[in-house]
Amino acid sequence: MRPSYFLIAILCAARVAAGQSLDEFFDGNQMQEIRIRMAPQDWVTIHEKFMENGYYRCDFEWKGKTVAGIGMRSRGSQSRSAIKPSIGLDFSRYTSTQRFLGLKTLVMRNLNQDASMMRERLAEALFRRSGLPYSREAHARLYVNGEYVGVYLLVEPIDERFVKTRFGEDTGYLYEVNDTQPAFKFEYRGPNAASYVPSIFDPKTRTTDPNTSAGIVEIVRLINEAPDSLFVEQVGKVVDLPMFLAHAAAEQVLAEWDGLLGGSGLNNLYLYRWADGTKAMPLVWDQDGAFSDVNWSVWNETEANVLFRRSMKIPELRQRYLDAVRQSVEVLGEEGGWMDQEVEKIYRQIRSSVYEDPVRLCRVEGAEGGIGACTVEMFEESVVNLRVFAQHRAAKVRAEIGAAGDGLWLAPGSVSLGFDGAGTLVPGSIGYLAGKMPWTLSGTATALPLPRSLAGVSLETNEGTAELFRLDPAGIVFMVPSQWKLGSRSIRVGSGGKWSNSIMVRVSPTAATIVSVLHSNWTEVKVGAAARAGEVLVAFVIGAWPGDSGPKGSLGVRVDGAEAPVLWAGMAPGWIGLEQINFQVPSQGVGAGSRVLQILYEGEAGLPMLMPVQ
Repeated sequence: MRPSYFLIAILCAARVAAGQSLDEFFDGNQMQEIRIRMAPQDWVTIHEKFMENGYYRCDFEWKGKTVAGIGMRSRGSQSRSAIKPSIGLDFSRYTSTQRFLGLKTLVMRNLNQDASMMRERLAEALFRRSGLPYSREAHARLYVNGEYVGVYLLVEPIDERFVKTRFGEDTGYLYEVNDTQPAFKFEYRGPNAASYVPSIFDPKTRTTDPNTSAGIVEIVRLINEAPDSLFVEQVGKVVDLPMFLAHAAAEQVLAEWDGLLGGSGLNNLYLYRWADGTKAMPLVWDQDGAFSDVNWSVWNETEANVLFRRSMKIPELRQRYLDAVRQSVEVLGEEGGWMDQEVEKIYRQIRSSVYEDPVRLCRVEGAEGGIGACTVEMFEESVVNLRVFAQHRAAKVRAEIGAAGDGLWLAPGSVSLGFDGAGTLVPGSIGYLAGKMPWTLSGTATALPLPRSLAGVSLETNEGTAELFRLDPAGIVFMVPSQWKLGSRSIRVGSGGKWSNSIMVRVSPTAATIVSVLHSNWTEVKVGAAARAGEVLVAFVIGAWPGDSGPKGSLGVRVDGAEAPVLWAGMAPGWIGLEQINFQVPSQGVGAGSRVLQILYEGEAGLPMLMPVQ
């Protein structure tokens, strides 16, 4: 079989926003609007009993979509407030199977510790662009019984659904990491599991499994007791070291004082261990302590934290950390760069709503509990501080660690699924590393098995070298290893015995990119040859599901929001890394014109495209 990648690039399909999906719900390009209806006295009681976790029945509405009979409670730790409650919603509280766009719960932060109301969302966005797992977020105006009660941040919760959509499994070990006294910085406190679980690592899944506690004890023991010469080998079996280093690097670039390398110990993160008990990884959470100091050192607390103190003594890990710092710095940008633009975008989006917020709160020196009324002047001043940080932080970090070398440099965002896909990869699919390569070399694989080197160039991952399709000065087409675990993986390129920097890329169960849609006679569906209601079509897709065989989970097709029956799905015969889905256009519910076509895997939608329907 001759490898082929031609079909990947034959179409540049128009992409549009999908309706009634989590991507639209968490769309950061618009101010969302949430309406809650509940007994007026219950809303009063939530304020009065804000330190309690009692639920109150209410109805939830977003863009005309209503979910009735859900639970609302006050939530948080320091964010709890009698003036502007931080809110937790449970869509399944009174009906166990009830969901909202697949969500069982939803977090609505009151943002009372951040005068700008932007830090958390900006930080999560940097994690996303740095190739790390993140929660989707969006700002919203909240109305209760028709009354505007303020600006809130909608936050995708970290739960079984979250890990399923990121890691392809929901049977692993999920922990919320708690801030404790004395501060925990990975020091070994003996073999008693009660020293760690649940006081520091609070289990959210597999709460009765003995390995939930024993696994944590073993992780901490190895971090402390593994010999220096075996540190990478032994600790690397139970800890995803590249993920920890990249997570810390992102927080350090963001000057987050209360996270993985917090001075008061681990805080504001979750920990996930795979179902097989291996490779614990951090998940970012609650970043309102970010952007604290434009002069923040990226070495803060790396000596006090046992995992990082030992890692920084190992040249390979130290270099990985510096690569991750540089990757986050490149994402951040300088004046006019990505973060600077993002600050302005969100500021313009939320400004009027913040001004109208009847109960603005933020950190105020001398106020009871440190939280007090937040004036619009405080809001504006905090935004100015964000602008200064966004424009000058990158230069400060580069001055501290030095610029990258003159060799091959992989830029953030240079890796994608196929040529026109998402900035994430799917195991068993085709990846593309774009950029101006410092060579005039070129090469194309002509037979199977695919080579792992072309013209002396190879692409290394933290799970081995990748098979290559093509190499030229514009980039590298490669096969995403089907055995890759999901989450985030590192990639670097080697040539002539020299290696580029490592960059982190997200690896997901799905990021479906539709390459082409054909009629049953194998002609293209296009304007002038539109699809018809009830017709069977063939879609060629990249990254619809993980692996190099058929889908193992639930696969769906949606046309203009209507479910389209899937007749067959599998790897496209004669092609490598390309999937084929035969489906039928719904007979009803789909009007004529350009309609949104999307592939869904385990409830998560891929990139939409416009498909003409007559």
